[in-house]
Amino acid sequence: MSNLIIDGDELTLALESYHDEIQYVLDCETGEVIPMPANGSEFPIEEDLKELIDQNLGTRFIGIEPLASHESWQVMNDFIEQLPSGDVTRRLIRALEGKSPFRRFKDVLLNYPTVRDEWFKFHEDALFQLAREWLKDNSIDATLKRIQRP
Repeated sequence: MSNLIIDGDELTLALESYHDEIQYVLDCETGEVIPMPANGSEFPIEEDLKELIDQNLGTRFIGIEPLASHESWQVMNDFIEQLPSGDVTRRLIRALEGKSPFRRFKDVLLNYPTVRDEWFKFHEDALFQLAREWLKDNSIDATLKRIQRP
C-alpha cells in the first residue's frame, strides 16, 4: 500500500474506544478513520458508505479493534515507573493494584495537577507508539499526523 497520512488523534481515539454502539474502520485508500454502528446500534452513517465498507471490509477497510485492557494498564504502569519516588508514585501504584485501576488511577491524578499534565503527554506519546505498532501489524504503510497544540 502507498504511504497514507492518517490523523493520529483519530486512530488513537479508535484504539481506545470501548463504546458498545460504535466501531471504527480505517480506509486504506484515504487514511480516514470512520466510525460505524456496532451491534445493530442506531449510530448514523450514510447507507452508501456503510454498503461500501461492508463490501470491502478486510481489503480496503480494516476494522480497528480497541486495545486490550492489559495494554492500557501497561501504559499507566510505564508512566509510574518513570516517576521519581514519592507520595504520588506510591498512590498510583496502589491504584493499579486494586479494583477499578483505571478509575482509581485517574482519581489519584486529580490531586496532582502537574503530574496529571505529565500523564496526558506521556499517554498521548504512548498511544501514538501503539498506533504505529497497530499500523505495522496490519502491514499499513502510513504516517501519523499530530495536531499541533499550543
